[in-house]
Amino acid sequence: MAMIHAKTIIKSGNISCPDNVFSKFILLVMIVSTVTFYPGKLKAEAEADSKILNTSGNTIKYYKKYYNDRFNFEIEYPSNILSQKFESDNNDGVVFSSGDEKILLTASGIYNALDKSPSELYNDVVGDYINKGGEITYKTLKGNWFVVSGFLNGKIFYRKSIVEKELIVSADLLYDKKSKELVDVYMKKIMNSLKIMN
Repeated sequence: MAMIHAKTIIKSGNISCPDNVFSKFILLVMIVSTVTFYPGKLKAEAEADSKILNTSGNTIKYYKKYYNDRFNFEIEYPSNILSQKFESDNNDGVVFSSGDEKILLTASGIYNALDKSPSELYNDVVGDYINKGGEITYKTLKGNWFVVSGFLNGKIFYRKSIVEKELIVSADLLYDKKSKELVDVYMKKIMNSLKIMN
């Protein structure tokens, strides 16, 4: 209720508040909390949600699904830190970004025109990152999907691709090192949600 009645007027650098002392106190707490504790609060909430997800399998309320009808795949993303920036003109994928653009998530699909196997595509991706000067720190190939992760141009990348019949769908996360702790909370959920619909 204090948020409704507390009134702040900013004019010519001056801040005037209601005379009610309690309202002033509540307003001050709100300002300090927003400036000082919001990033930590966001991470704490994410960690709590992650624990709920890991123990019960529930879908957290701020996760949203993106469905691509051209390549028939979907992925879930945390809408509290990522928002859709644009979808490609030919409808092959979408880009999500954090407000400060330090975290980027791309989900896309292509046709496997050369009919390459998952292992061949896996080797292509690893080689491509190395040729670009990247450092591979983690890679795995299992069945029809693979993951490649590491550092490129001072940022962390994480790619997961699924190969199914004539389709290849991928999710790519690119973020700075300062965002790693926050991204780690969401990484598993995002990547596990990538799938080609039957």
